[in-house]
Amino acid sequence: MFLYPLTTGATTFSCMDVSILFNFFLSFIIHFAKSHLVENIKIKFENNHMVQQYLNKLGHNIQNIRKAKKLSQEKLAELAGRSRNYIGMIERAEVNVPAKTLLEIAKVLNVHPKRFWEF
Repeated sequence: MFLYPLTTGATTFSCMDVSILFNFFLSFIIHFAKSHLVENIKIKFENNHMVQQYLNKLGHNIQNIRKAKKLSQEKLAELAGRSRNYIGMIERAEVNVPAKTLLEIAKVLNVHPKRFWEF
């Protein structure tokens, strides 16, 4: 270990002092980063939970409208140019649906897209 003194004005620090100070600041930065990371993960989880709630409602509304129009998933899929499996995934809230797809489904169901978001 180096024993050269580090001088700043009237204060002299040994390399041991600098090493201790460096370790203190490093542990502080690691602690801050961990707590900040945990907070970001918590916020992201809460946002994902909210998004999932909206997707659940969207899928449920599409399913209810489809059934009220007496259309099967197969028929809706055919008319919207999508697969039956994909329509099922939308209704079960397993996919984040692009706006273009929602507009196509709304057109096939002959409803305004805002009907999908009624709570």
